[in-house]
Amino acid sequence: MAENEFGLIRKFAGLTPRAGRLKAGIGDDAAVITSGRKGFYELFTCDALVEGVHFTAGDKLSEVGYKSVAVSVSDIAAMGGLPAEAVVAVGVPGRISATGAINIYKGMLKAAKMFGLNLAGGDTVKSKELFISVAMTGFVEKGRLALRKGAKAGDAIMVTGRLGGSLENGKHLSFRPRLLEARYLTKRFAIHSMIDISDGLAGDLRRICEMSGCGAVIYRDKVPVSKTLKKYGEEKSFCRAMTDGEDFELLFTVPPGAAESVAKGMEKKFNLEAAEIGRITKDKNILLEKDEKTAALNMDGYRHF
Repeated sequence: MAENEFGLIRKFAGLTPRAGRLKAGIGDDAAVITSGRKGFYELFTCDALVEGVHFTAGDKLSEVGYKSVAVSVSDIAAMGGLPAEAVVAVGVPGRISATGAINIYKGMLKAAKMFGLNLAGGDTVKSKELFISVAMTGFVEKGRLALRKGAKAGDAIMVTGRLGGSLENGKHLSFRPRLLEARYLTKRFAIHSMIDISDGLAGDLRRICEMSGCGAVIYRDKVPVSKTLKKYGEEKSFCRAMTDGEDFELLFTVPPGAAESVAKGMEKKFNLEAAEIGRITKDKNILLEKDEKTAALNMDGYRHF
């Protein structure tokens, strides 16, 4: 395919009218829908996991099942919301036994119980390779909704946790979506924009900047690198922290004076690092700053095509 993933999504968005109850559609972590419940929006998201892309045939099936639900919970978290119900479609190849299929479902149930949502139904079909598609609803108070759009010039850019190496340390299968952390942030602070880091920091930062019509400067020495990557040396570990996918940490922007309070609050409440890694700018360039010198950030995140 000549068109890349995000270019194709932009074309889909251009072809899709917004009507009825839809407040925000293609281009965010979840769709935002006007609710009959006063003071709330409904949220709706879906994610597909495919063998050979999001997991391997040798991965533990219960962990694959857990991940299939957790990635959609992470989308809901990035909107500031809470999950409600999910329906699941699973394509099962002949090599997987009934016990294996049940283990997938047990992993889903573990995630559902952990994050307070209901598995409401779905579909099971025969497939050459294992795939799982999850559609999930959620809800969020109107005053706590976080979108990718909304970053303002001067905002501090922040991330939770440490980045990169998720495939090597197993985080891509065992991560815990930052659901409670996002709820805390949207209650205590003015979150101007937010996204979960699924396709790499560099790529997902571009999503925020594109939706917000702004640019950014990233502080080279402030990006928190996973300990898993330290063995690769400073330059390669930094590149991996910027481009590796499936960290499922939060990337968000806040007013510049709030960054220190955010960091202290996250450390105290969750024992979690929240690092200020850059700032939002008026122009649309994305730059990397090191030793008081800036250059274009020539990196991107994971793309399916």
